[in-house]
Amino acid sequence: VVLFFEFIFNVATCANAFTLNVYLFMQLVNYIGCPDYLLVTQLDEFVQLVPSATILIFLCTALLVFFFSSKNSRHLLLFFFVFDVSILLFVIICGSTKADFSQTEFPLKIIFPHSFNKSEYEYGVAPYTVGTVFKGAGILFLSFSGFDKIANLASETINPKKSLPIGIFGSLVVVLLFYVSVSLVVVSLGHTPAGYTLSPIVWALNSNKMILASYIAFGGTLVTLIAVIYTNIAAGPRLLLQMSKDGLIPQVFGWSYMNVPFNGIMVTGIVSCLIAVWVPYQTLSNMSSVLALIVYTFLAIAIIIMRLSLPDHMPATESSTKWYKQPRRIPHITALYLFLCICVSLLWHPQYVELGYGLMSIVLLVPTFGVYVLLQVQTEYDSPNTFRCPLVPALPCLLILCNTWMLFSIHYYALGFVFVLVVVSGVPVYFMYSVKHSRLNDRGDESFALSSVDEEDFQTQTRTHSAEI
Repeated sequence: VVLFFEFIFNVATCANAFTLNVYLFMQLVNYIGCPDYLLVTQLDEFVQLVPSATILIFLCTALLVFFFSSKNSRHLLLFFFVFDVSILLFVIICGSTKADFSQTEFPLKIIFPHSFNKSEYEYGVAPYTVGTVFKGAGILFLSFSGFDKIANLASETINPKKSLPIGIFGSLVVVLLFYVSVSLVVVSLGHTPAGYTLSPIVWALNSNKMILASYIAFGGTLVTLIAVIYTNIAAGPRLLLQMSKDGLIPQVFGWSYMNVPFNGIMVTGIVSCLIAVWVPYQTLSNMSSVLALIVYTFLAIAIIIMRLSLPDHMPATESSTKWYKQPRRIPHITALYLFLCICVSLLWHPQYVELGYGLMSIVLLVPTFGVYVLLQVQTEYDSPNTFRCPLVPALPCLLILCNTWMLFSIHYYALGFVFVLVVVSGVPVYFMYSVKHSRLNDRGDESFALSSVDEEDFQTQTRTHSAEI
């Protein structure tokens, strides 16, 4: 449910960003060719009316319904990729001609945020602290949430076992290179004024008298947002299709016609329209980042539990009966680690640091590290023979700590909205439908009966089953 709503809010966020960029760009060039009420009408602090965002989502949904196939989607996404890379290279080359790289600094200050002078916020530049870095990373995390879309479209690939790792790691390298390069060029062109919400790339080029380049960058921004909307609407139905096959939601959501998950596409598009037309852009972006962080946090938890827990068919070995090696307790130990990470991240928030709780957060790092050591000494039982996460449980534990830190760096109202949304929509579906219709209810008892075989036969069966895994 959280993953599906991540797709929904990403669609709504990009649709609102598309409308907002068009609105501000028209003001920038002093062109009034479209009524304001067709773009953005602010009704309240948390409520707005954006009809154009709904129209954009509707068009992308229609495009997906009539042209959804592996071949067509592949060609369209390839066009988006080539176009976006070309625009970014154009921005880097044009911006470098007038960029002043001497004003770019890389300070390494690790101090409390409240110790900075208010002048540090001049020109919209935030103070250089660990808390500020994590807050910025948390707010912008939705920009790096496209990797789960790649995983959800695995059924569209010929050899996902080989293609997915290449696609995920390749896209990560490309995104990091372009993100750092473009950011360096844009910052070197001049500071963006505080409160300025138009694309910084467009503003930086326009303020340096590169008018034609700013128009091209603006067009690239709009095409990129359309590509993200299309990709999220394409990935959402695949998730609903798999959930319906597993019996977690009614099968009507997975109904397809001519290999097109029609109902899933329509549900994704309609829910996205209902959210995009009312919720402001800032709220949408924060909730999208919160949902993405929650998804990756539970992904890390799942990796720890699946790799370190003792499978049901295996007996407790001599090493696992020791007090510090309890594979049956891995879910409880992981939950304790998550709770301690939440406490550390919450108490390290600047609001609580100013109240004197920062020292308590540092003290809680000691038991957190102790729980990590307890996970580290466990035996790995279920390691896949294909691609697997390295450095388990060190890497997943670090991911949990970083994600919780970024989560509590974002505004609390976004966390509250996400909690209410998941509880209201997910919990009733789980208890009223998923528990009764899950495919896990139909599986047979695969455990080995110790009383029916002797020790030698049991060891043989265990070795055979382990080899199959």
